[in-house]
Amino acid sequence: MDHHHRSALKQTNKKFKQGSNSSKRSIKRINKGKVNAKAGGGTVADSGNRADRVNAAKQAREEQRQQIMKARRGIAGNTPPPRLVTLLAATKSAALAPVKRSVLSQPLDEMSDSSAKGPETAQLGKSGQRVTALESPKDLLAFLDLMMVSDMLGLVVQESEDQDAMSAHMVHAGKLYGLPTAVFVVVQGLKAKNTNQKNQALKKWETALGQAVGREVKAFSESFDDASAMLRFLANTKITERPSWQNHPLVLSHKVEAQAKEGGEEGEATLAVSGYVRCAPLSINQLCHIPAHGTFHISKMTIHTDPHAIASKRGGSESMGGEGEEVVPDPELQTPLDMEEQVDEMDAEQTWPTEDELRTARTTKKKVPAGMDDITAAWWGQIDDEDEEGEEGDEG
Repeated sequence: MDHHHRSALKQTNKKFKQGSNSSKRSIKRINKGKVNAKAGGGTVADSGNRADRVNAAKQAREEQRQQIMKARRGIAGNTPPPRLVTLLAATKSAALAPVKRSVLSQPLDEMSDSSAKGPETAQLGKSGQRVTALESPKDLLAFLDLMMVSDMLGLVVQESEDQDAMSAHMVHAGKLYGLPTAVFVVVQGLKAKNTNQKNQALKKWETALGQAVGREVKAFSESFDDASAMLRFLANTKITERPSWQNHPLVLSHKVEAQAKEGGEEGEATLAVSGYVRCAPLSINQLCHIPAHGTFHISKMTIHTDPHAIASKRGGSESMGGEGEEVVPDPELQTPLDMEEQVDEMDAEQTWPTEDELRTARTTKKKVPAGMDDITAAWWGQIDDEDEEGEEGDEG
């Protein structure tokens, strides 16, 4: 019987490594694609620089994110004007003074009905946002003028009353004319109500006024918590630009003063208006339109420092700051006040022939073929000239 002996020259393969997760696929899965640094390829200084680069990139992303958020809230750029909040009493006994003081974050002891009328500006806490509060009169044209420049509309109602007819008419006209994108309502008279009744009243006014203005309306009460929520709403709400803001500069007057005109006739005066320029830039050479008064030239423009600057530690004053740079118009570039084109009565007027031309026309006789009627005879010379011009054009 033959026996088979194992050859001493048989190939021996390399043994597999013992242990789990030792294959290349499993190692790549564990390391998630990371590769170990080469020995001696890096130093402690290189690792520190890499950490600095990662930290710098993180800070740049965070700064860019903050800039985007500020742009959405309207506090980015070169000192934009404060947000303008117009308050309108939607019921007969609604009080605007307490709501105005709450918007301006003023103390409770100053919330009285005898507060100063007109626009007032204040900073909204530490948000870096400024707000100007203004009461709207019960006048339709004045309300529409305010809606042209306002950023927000605040409606003030009394819980036990219904919306009056005048305010409903004004809101409807503003809806057709153009209302701000942010609208809120403050419901008064809810201090004696419990939580359930309070929520029902807020929901009722949100629904009713939302249908009136055609957009979402946020409702607040007079409580301390709702007042804080209202300030956050004013500071963080995104203001959508309207097409009219891109073409027309608008100025809401904070102070108006009539000054005697130098070298003018008796009764003539110069109107000095102080306020923030909103929307498009204002040129000294363009015309200025004052509602219900007319269109005028701008004789001089003074650029003052902002009295309500965010970084300023001093309080705001009634004027538009200290002395600033003065700008005067250029007579060659200034827009004229002519609203209509001057009519030229002699434009396209036919000249009447003189006596000599008539006498020459009567004495000149034209040879026409016999038997031709008068109408054809009057055109006979012109017909020949046109035929000759047509033949010359064909030959060319």
